[in-house]
Amino acid sequence: KGQRVLAQTIIPGILNSDNTQCSEFGSIDEGKSIHCNEEFAEIMKKVCEYFSLDEQIECLDETGAVVSIPASPEVKGIRGSDKRKFILDLARLSPRDTNWIGQDDEFLCCLIRPELISHFMTSKNFQNAKEQIKQELKDKKEEETKDTSAAEITEVKAGEEGEQADKKGLSYADYINKLQEYFTQPDNKPKIRFNSNLYTRVNLANTDSAKIETQKKDLLEIGEFIYKQAIPTLVNELLHGEIILP
Repeated sequence: KGQRVLAQTIIPGILNSDNTQCSEFGSIDEGKSIHCNEEFAEIMKKVCEYFSLDEQIECLDETGAVVSIPASPEVKGIRGSDKRKFILDLARLSPRDTNWIGQDDEFLCCLIRPELISHFMTSKNFQNAKEQIKQELKDKKEEETKDTSAAEITEVKAGEEGEQADKKGLSYADYINKLQEYFTQPDNKPKIRFNSNLYTRVNLANTDSAKIETQKKDLLEIGEFIYKQAIPTLVNELLHGEIILP
């Protein structure tokens, strides 16, 4: 129902020590100082990969120095007294929902859940696959037109046997096989990495760069996807599908 509970453990020794001494990643003073310990950074890069987040965010600290950090400086990395590494304050692992961007911070907690990002990526990948298959059929038809003087192709040879060609394109089975072939190729996955610091209090560097502009467009696109595709599809499934409970 749109509600989520975030729970975190009590870090060993945190109540008996100075936080500034055990903080090794992110910022605990609202961005005045930003830490990026290499051990924590390597962990966060894996987290970024999983959540489709940019692993190279350039921020400005209080002195104006640029600090490169995976995900967000609002995510905090603290080493406990038992020497284990803890990552907490994970809300900024979710990008902002651009449908709820106010003049101040009233909608700062309106975030896009990881499940919807996964849904968006799958939908985008499926659309890319359909476009690629459509283009392949178009290229093939143009090539066949060049290679033959006949107006229509009524038969093609497959090995030693002749098969009737489908003038409309692929059969349903061939179409499904093409889709499966597309999805098994790792290079065909969408190359989107969201910036979860956009429209937050994080002081980003190079805010007018092409990279930031692209990331803003990506956020707007997934924001539009929510109310134009994700919500209507869910409602239709509840009304007409086999889903009993949301």
